[in-house]
Amino acid sequence: MICNETYELSNGVKIPKPGPGTWLLDNEQTEQAVKKAIQLGCRQ
Repeated sequence: MICNETYELSNGVKIPKPGPGTWLLDNEQTEQAVKKAIQLGCRQ
């Protein structure tokens, strides 16, 4: 599944909604990726 959702900026430009990119990972890999992203300062 690929997310095709977008945000519209104040100038009308649409950009893709970012995601952690974990949809192909198994549960353990996803957990580690999300923990690492949080440690590096990623906030959604």
